[in-house]
Amino acid sequence: MYLAVLIKLVRIMLVFSLMPTAQATLVILSWTPSRILLAADSLSAKVFNNGQVTGTIGCKIHQQGDIFFTIVGVNDDATIKVDLVSIAKQAGRTKGTIVDKMSSFEALAHTQVERVMRRAISRQLGFSEQQRITVVFASRKDHIIVTKEYLRNSDGSTMSMPRKSYGGGAARASDFIAIGVYAEAEARLANNRNLRRLDGVPFIVGFMGAQFEHEQQRLKLHHQIPRVGGQICVLQIEHGKASWSPGYQSPCPDIKP
Repeated sequence: MYLAVLIKLVRIMLVFSLMPTAQATLVILSWTPSRILLAADSLSAKVFNNGQVTGTIGCKIHQQGDIFFTIVGVNDDATIKVDLVSIAKQAGRTKGTIVDKMSSFEALAHTQVERVMRRAISRQLGFSEQQRITVVFASRKDHIIVTKEYLRNSDGSTMSMPRKSYGGGAARASDFIAIGVYAEAEARLANNRNLRRLDGVPFIVGFMGAQFEHEQQRLKLHHQIPRVGGQICVLQIEHGKASWSPGYQSPCPDIKP
């Protein structure tokens, strides 16, 4: 009896000693009739209840056939059986257009997204931002970007926002759209003429670099968890072909045909 109780306690301690991977993330996307740009940082943090933080670097832009995707927010939590990356890959294998594939993701991910939202993970990690999950699909075949966002209500329920699409038909070019942690970079942009003059990949690198710089200052002054950082990865899609922008691939793998 004593041994059984002890084993149960050990299991409980193991579950709650490690909190989920923090995927605060900064993603920037843009669409024009000739080019799609999709960029993300590469820093994730695993946070222990004793305050210890372990940072890991990994690619946040994934490929499934002609679909490239990234997910902003907690998307990998083994303690509550959440793996949204695997679901996105499964959705990417379904037949149809990019919109069909995003619809498939929504249906498959519904239960897991609600599991994440029932836990106040952002607050536990010390983040002040509203807890959310944003999914971005980009298709080299359709030359379209589709996004889907979920928000956590104060009671732990999930608010599912309408999906947004960029591209297709007579669509106009989009501005650069930032998702995730970018408030300080946006403030820098408003007061930095040189940054505003940049375009394309140089603008993405400058904008994300401004946020990275703030995160390092935040870490030194307040000893808080860096929300974004690592290497910048930039995917570009032109004329049905996808490639990494020169110098901005690591740590992402090579693109598959």
